Amino acid sequence: MGKDPYPRRVDSSAPRIPADAVLRPRLMGALDPLPPLTVLRAPGGSGKTVLASQAVTGRELAGAWVTVGQESSTRDGFWRDLLPRVLGGDRAAMYLGGSESPSRHTLTDAFLDLGDVVVVVDDAHEFDDPAEVADDIVEIVRATPARFVVLTRTPVGRLEEASTTLRLDVVRVGVDDLAFTHDEVRQLAPDGSVDRLLAASGGNALLLRALVLDRDDSELPATTPGELASDLISGFVAELDSDEQHFLLRTSLAGSFTLAEAEALVGPGDHAQTIEEVERRGLLMRYRTGTDDAYRYHPVVRDVLSAALAAQFPGDLARLHGIVARSRFARGELVDAFHHALLARDYPLATEVLTRGGTVLLRSGGGEASLTVPLRVAFSYPLLAMARGLAENARGRHWVAREFFGAALVAGRSRSQRNPAERATLAVAQSVILRISGKPQDAARIARNALELIERAGADAFGEQLTELYALCAATFFQAESWDEASRVLERVPFSSPRGGMLSASLQAAMAALRGEWVAVGDIRRQVEEIGWPDASINNYPGALLHFAEMARDLMHGDAASVRERLALWEPRKALEFRVPILTVGYLADVLDGAPERTVRSLGELREFELGRNRLSEEGARTIAFAEAIARVATGDFAGAERLVARQRSVWAASLRAHIALLQRDDAKAVRALADAALVSSVDPRAVVVRHLLLAWRFVLLGDEASAARNLGALSHPGEAALVRDLAIVVPGEVRGMLAAALPADSPLRLPLEQAPESPFSERLARRALTEREVAVLLQLRTGGSNADIAQALNISTNTLKAQLRSAYLKLGVSSREDALARVAELGLQPRVPTGVKPQG
Repeated sequence: MGKDPYPRRVDSSAPRIPADAVLRPRLMGALDPLPPLTVLRAPGGSGKTVLASQAVTGRELAGAWVTVGQESSTRDGFWRDLLPRVLGGDRAAMYLGGSESPSRHTLTDAFLDLGDVVVVVDDAHEFDDPAEVADDIVEIVRATPARFVVLTRTPVGRLEEASTTLRLDVVRVGVDDLAFTHDEVRQLAPDGSVDRLLAASGGNALLLRALVLDRDDSELPATTPGELASDLISGFVAELDSDEQHFLLRTSLAGSFTLAEAEALVGPGDHAQTIEEVERRGLLMRYRTGTDDAYRYHPVVRDVLSAALAAQFPGDLARLHGIVARSRFARGELVDAFHHALLARDYPLATEVLTRGGTVLLRSGGGEASLTVPLRVAFSYPLLAMARGLAENARGRHWVAREFFGAALVAGRSRSQRNPAERATLAVAQSVILRISGKPQDAARIARNALELIERAGADAFGEQLTELYALCAATFFQAESWDEASRVLERVPFSSPRGGMLSASLQAAMAALRGEWVAVGDIRRQVEEIGWPDASINNYPGALLHFAEMARDLMHGDAASVRERLALWEPRKALEFRVPILTVGYLADVLDGAPERTVRSLGELREFELGRNRLSEEGARTIAFAEAIARVATGDFAGAERLVARQRSVWAASLRAHIALLQRDDAKAVRALADAALVSSVDPRAVVVRHLLLAWRFVLLGDEASAARNLGALSHPGEAALVRDLAIVVPGEVRGMLAAALPADSPLRLPLEQAPESPFSERLARRALTEREVAVLLQLRTGGSNADIAQALNISTNTLKAQLRSAYLKLGVSSREDALARVAELGLQPRVPTGVKPQG
């Protein structure tokens, strides 16, 4: 394989510098030599593009100039456009193999191979997710000799803070730095009028150049820079002949264009002279992209020309948008293609964009563009209806979203003229809608049909979005509690996949957490970090369930601070369908801090909030009720806890009912709960282990430790020993110690019981659940009397006293009177008259 040429110089792809551009030594000095990272942030037309071009042109700097939006606005597209330009085709293929998006580690390896290169990123604010690419850039400049110059109108991720947070050498140039000084304006206007030029232009580079080219000796008008810019540009357009005006107005609709696009918009002809004149005035910049030149209007110019176009050719706008849409679609610029297709009212093309790779648009709500889809169109184009519905849902307009979701489902059933790929994409989208509408079982049925349609259409029909379609189906199966199906589908979605990989990891972590496999949760987090998934993905929809898994682990390990820290990283609006489980786990952290009443209150508010927006599913309601029951146990409100889970027929509801009965030492109630059909008939290995642990706890309370040991001995399967270690937290620590001691020395369960992690969460529930009589018994210990003395004082038998002390010791996690007295003092227990106890005297 022949080696591709070394990266070409940056100025081969940089915009051409206008012949009369002013030199600015005070700014150029800060950029010579170029630091690892330069950020030029200022409004459009302020001169940052010319400054950056001056900084790289004419130097022996290898690299490339990339204009976001003109080439690609996605992270994946940006790197796939850039790497072949700086590495060459063959070498880039080594790093970009297959359809997977390059991970952060892959990018740093590529730039280490390149060595000292410079990349200029123009219009970085146009990225779909600027923070994601910003994290890539920071990591690259930290680990390699590469240098980046970033031009933007708005802050981009953590780039500008990298100098302090990461100690990178960063040069920041803002709007005040770019404003022209008197000396610099004198270069443009050596014969005077400096003060008036500065005042009229506000230091804006584009406007200054237009003023210098157009000015005469008369006074400059007393108007704002924006109004003056519009007047000057309109005046310039008016001076052109009709063909030249036609060219400017029609090409402005595209923003940036190639000659091929210009000919499609305007018609064939020799447009070079018009371009030269517009470029001379600084209204247009020329770039080299591949083998063709591309042209781009300044934002101020584009706005003026677009307004004039709409006024002069209103009937032709849809056709022109259609031309741009088809051109952008052919170039793979899907977001831009979708926007122009909707403006063209070319709904079949917009649907094709979504089918080809638009699940990103569906997941994010379709962007602002999808909000233009009218309801009458939605009944004919189900994918567009879904995009509009998701966009409205993201904005909180749930009543409008429901209208469009309904239209999508009707259209999906009635419209039969679809190709297999569109039918499959539509089925996946329908399953997503049903899932977020609180109908997971219906959604799972549609997802199964979608998988069949995908197999029928073939993988080639979907391109890079195939893995994301699989991940979305897996998410549906997860919500429907069909974990085996979810796991089988996720086998097709590696964690490193750019489309769906992060969601795949997140779902796997959530299922591991719900199985109590905390080590697996940590392993998945490490894999995610090794792959280099950016925080923008981890803290957004794809990573929401990873946060849930880690919060659940931290909760069961008693780390309330970590639970709250992870909750703070996650924005509820980013993943509304996971809002209930994530917030539920977060609110349970208050139980660890000894404030279960706050948990009860927060969960009640969450329930009302979700009901008020008509989006609380049956599963969500059960989740909130189950968590509230746990919190009420911690408050001692056993009756309230039992009411909340009384009608739940799940394994875990039955386990909680048994747990409550054992805490109350109500053997009859415990037996009924442990005989619950859901718990007895479950073949889930976790349920089997939990039931045996709870039965063993019951035998310990009855003083029958031999039966407890025999019961645990029934867990003979090799995999059950590992589950015992993870699930033993359902039993108080003191009971676990007694069970381990009762087992034979060679029992495979003895070590897992002894090594089971202490769960302050589980322990706190047990320790708070003291009955009134147990409180009275514990307080009597402070008298220092014997068991017989205390029994006589409370008017109970010595055997009853011993049973109550044993129960209280278990709940407090202590084994001696001295330790019990210390815990009583720590908890601050106060005297109260227990039910059924006759006061003395």
